[in-house]
Amino acid sequence: MSVTTVSSSDCSNRRFCSEKHFCTEGRFALANQITGQILERAAGDFGKLVLLASLSSPHSLRYRHPAFDETVPACLASLVLQCNHEQVFSKWLELAIEEQWKAVNEYLAAKRTGAADVSLEKLVPGGARGPERELFLTDLELVLSLLET
Repeated sequence: MSVTTVSSSDCSNRRFCSEKHFCTEGRFALANQITGQILERAAGDFGKLVLLASLSSPHSLRYRHPAFDETVPACLASLVLQCNHEQVFSKWLELAIEEQWKAVNEYLAAKRTGAADVSLEKLVPGGARGPERELFLTDLELVLSLLET
């Protein structure tokens, strides 16, 4: 799964952003580059999903990573991370169960952790619709149950 490139047109739809004037094309390019570097370190496709979910605040629906501090406005960093989380989530839903199983298995092996350590609900982006959320949770519960056998 590749990095989603976010541009100023994605930002123009955000009505309540008071920092839009700081969001130049150069800063968008930098934010996309930083996001790519962050995601390169993730353990596979499932690792990207887990990583991006870990950067979101469940209470404010904002995303944050220290690599963006002092380089781009917080709203821009949040937008780029959110768009990537939504894209990775959407691509995940397109994977066959076998591919999901393989990705989760590789992630758990790389992290040397168990399935119980994964918070399923947190992996779903805040903007996901009900059917997407249900499909994701149902598929992932199946995958995790297959890993336990």
